[in-house]
Order: sequence, then structure tokens, then C-alpha cells
Amino acid sequence: MQKTLGEIIRENRLNRKIGIRQLAKTISVTPSLICLIEKKSQSSIGYEKMKMLCHTLELDLDEILALSGKIAKDVKEIILQQPSINSNKIRQFDTFR
Repeated sequence: MQKTLGEIIRENRLNRKIGIRQLAKTISVTPSLICLIEKKSQSSIGYEKMKMLCHTLELDLDEILALSGKIAKDVKEIILQQPSINSNKIRQFDTFR
């Protein structure tokens, strides 16, 4: 079974011996928000904070965003530049799963 967003964040935070308050301070959010993300497995933080979180915990941003039901800003911009062409290219990759 695939781990939830919260489980991945908590596991990586603990493996790096980073406390909730320390992590919260590093990415400029409240400790209660870190707890909420870890327990409820939902992303209540914006893209830039998520990027900082992933950098701090050495997590892959695209994978973490996907678990949150989001995509990276640069990927979104590429898709929006030529939606039909880029969407079709992405769907072609999906057939290889």
C-alpha cells in the first residue's frame, strides 16, 4: 500500500531528526500546520512552502505534489502554453504504465 503524504513527511522528518517546531520555523509555518499535514495527510500549504518543505526533507517535489493532487508550477505553465498538444503528449506516456 502506498504511503500517504503525511506518513512520508513524518517519516522523513523523523529520519533526519528534525522536530516539528524546527521544521515549521525553517519553512515559515506554524507547528500546528505541520502536525495537521502529518496527521490529516493533506497539503494546506502553498507551492513555495511545499517546495521549501521538500528541499528541507530531501523529498522529490513532483512526487509530493502529486500526492497532494497538484502539479509543479512550471509543468502547469508548459501544459497551458499549448493545452491540446501537451495534454496529448502526457496521455501518450500514460499508455506505458
